[in-house]
Amino acid sequence: MGFKKTIVVGYLYNSNGMAAWNLEVAMALHSFGHNVVLVHSKEVNLEREYPFRTVCFDIKRNFNFLERVIFHFKRLYNKRYGFAFELDKFLRSMSIEPGIYLFNQSNLYDIRVSVPQYIKASTYPSKLKSYLRSYYLSADFKKSAPKKLINHFIEVVGWYFTDWYAYKKASGILCHTELLAQELKSTGVRAHFVPPPILVHHEILNTKLNETPVFLTVALDVEDKRKRIKWIINNFLESGIDGELRIVGNVSSEFKDLYKFSSNITFLGKVSREEMPAIYVKADIFLFASTSDTWGYVLTEAMSNGLIVIAPDLYPYDYIIGNKKYLYSLLDGQDFQQKIKSVANTEISVIDKEFFNKRAIKEFSHEGFAKKISLVANIL
Repeated sequence: MGFKKTIVVGYLYNSNGMAAWNLEVAMALHSFGHNVVLVHSKEVNLEREYPFRTVCFDIKRNFNFLERVIFHFKRLYNKRYGFAFELDKFLRSMSIEPGIYLFNQSNLYDIRVSVPQYIKASTYPSKLKSYLRSYYLSADFKKSAPKKLINHFIEVVGWYFTDWYAYKKASGILCHTELLAQELKSTGVRAHFVPPPILVHHEILNTKLNETPVFLTVALDVEDKRKRIKWIINNFLESGIDGELRIVGNVSSEFKDLYKFSSNITFLGKVSREEMPAIYVKADIFLFASTSDTWGYVLTEAMSNGLIVIAPDLYPYDYIIGNKKYLYSLLDGQDFQQKIKSVANTEISVIDKEFFNKRAIKEFSHEGFAKKISLVANIL
C-alpha cells in the first residue's frame, strides 16, 4: 500500500539523463503502489501513455543576453526561483494535494513551499572547482563568441551557489553515489545515498555473444566532443577486432562520410527511448568514453538490458560498473582496445553478462530505489 498523499516527480523538460531520472523514478514509485504525478514541460512530447498521472506545467522566461546575465547573477543572492512555489499553487488548483516533491535539480526548490522537497545531486566533489572543470570541458573556446562564454561561465558558477543553497535548505538530498553523500553529510547536509533507478530485466536477454560480436555506443549528439564517440570509432577500427560497431544518436552526413568505407561501422541515427530495447537486444557489448557525465544513465540502461559494459576508470563509472576488469585508462587507446578484445570472447560472455545483470538488479532496480526512498522520505 503506497503513500496516501501524492508524490510529485519533476521536472521533465528535455531528453537527456534528467529525463531518464524523472521517468524511471516515477515508474519505480508507481510500481511500489504510490500515487505519483510526473510534471513535464510542454516542450516534451511524451512518447507513450504512462500508468501514472502526468501534468504539463511551464514558467515561461524569454531572456535577452543582458537579462540572462542578470538572472544568473541573482543566483548569488536571490533564493526564490519560483518554480516549486508556482507549481504547488498550480497543482492545488487542480485538486492535487502534493505530499512530497522529488526534484531533479536544485533551482526547482523554493523555501516558501511547506511540502517536503528532496533534491537529486550528482556533482562530486561538490566544490566550486568541480563546476569550473565542467565549464572547461563543455566550453568551445575556439568557436564560441565571447558573450556566450561569459554567459555560460556565470551560469556554471550560479549553479554552484544554487546547488549549495538547496543542499542546506531542502528536506533531503538524494546523492548518486555514497562518496557524494558522505561528503555532503560531513558539512551537515541531510544527504542520502539513493542512486538513480533503471528498469532491470531480471532474466538475461541474450546470454551468448552474436557469432560476430555487436558493439554499441549511444549519445544524443554523436559529434559532441565530450562524449568522445570519434575516439571510440577510431580505436575500434584500429583494434582490427572482428565485430560491428553500431552508433545511436544525431549525426551529420559529413561525420558519417568519414567512415563511409568502413563496413563494420553502422550509424543508426536518432532512436526514441521506446525503441531502444530493440537496439539493445541485438547488441552484446556497450562502449562508453565520456569525460563529462556526472552519472552514466546509458551505462545502467545497457547493464539492465544484459550488455557487457566497457567504460573509463573514472568516478562515477567505476562505482556503476563495480569491477576493474571492465574499466580502461581514459586516454589510453591501447588499453581500450585490449579491454574490448578481452570481452569479445564467446567462452566467457555468459559470465560477463551475468555479472552486469546481477549488479544492475542489486544496485539500480526500481524495487531497490522505491525501498530506499520510502525509508529516506518516510513514505512507507
